[in-house]
Parts: sequence; C-alpha cells; structure tokens
Amino acid sequence: MGVNLDQLYEEIKSDEGLVTNDEGESLIYRCTEGYLTCGIGHKIVEGDAEYGFVEGDTVPMDSVKQHFEKDVQTAIEDCRAIYGDGFDSWSEERCHIVTNMAFQLGRKGLSSFKKFNAYYLEEAYGAASLEMQDSRWCLHQTPNRAKRLSERVLALANDPR
Repeated sequence: MGVNLDQLYEEIKSDEGLVTNDEGESLIYRCTEGYLTCGIGHKIVEGDAEYGFVEGDTVPMDSVKQHFEKDVQTAIEDCRAIYGDGFDSWSEERCHIVTNMAFQLGRKGLSSFKKFNAYYLEEAYGAASLEMQDSRWCLHQTPNRAKRLSERVLALANDPR
C-alpha cells in the first residue's frame, strides 16, 4: 500500500514530459501557466541554479533528475499534509492520483479542491471525479491530464484497490 516510487515517477514523467533540443538536452520552457520551467515540470524559483536563465537555455540532466526526485517527494509530503496519516495506508492507485495532482498543482492548488478532497476522503469517487471535471484545471489548463486522472478516480469506484 502507499506509493510505489518507480511507478509514480513513470506516471508523472509521462504526464509532464521533458522538453529537449535535437541533442537531447533539457530546455527551459514556459508551462501552460506561463512560468519558466525545466526538466520534468519543475517550476524555476529563486534559489534554483537555473534562476535567471531564459527560455531555451539548457539544463544538465543530473539537475533534471535531482529536481524531479525532490519535487515528487514534496508532492507526497503535500498529500500527507492534506489527507492526513491515512494517506500512507491507501492503495497505490489512490495515492498516485492525488500525488500526480499535487505535483502539478502544488499543495495550495490541490488544497483549493475542497469538495473533491472531501469526496475523495469519503471514497465518494463518482462525485470526486465530477468535481475534477468541473474545474479550471480540467476545462482550461491541462484538460487531457485532468480527464485521465478523473477517469482513474472514477475507476476506483469499481475497483478501490
């Protein structure tokens, strides 16, 4: 039960993607919200070695890996803060869905899904899925990812694992 890090890394990597140049070097790019980003969905913030870089600059792959591993751990900690001690006893699938959301949205963003979080805690997965679909995140920001995750939530109703 809980998080399978290897599988979670692959899921998030698949959703986030990795922007590279023709030589396979990671490039700094702007995410859907317009923030400078590098590697696998890492929002560049003050204190990062890449702070001050511009769109199109390259980032070493060892930095990409370090950011990604740290960001996944942050997302897991965010879920523990939002969902409490029970989070670690949930099924992998249940943990992975919200950790994926926390990776993209951050603690503040995921916390703002008040009705979704309440339904998810109650295991009311149909209602939780509908809340996901009725959001700016799903309708305007990253609709494909949001719909995939909402379908996975809905599947929990039939197979809560």
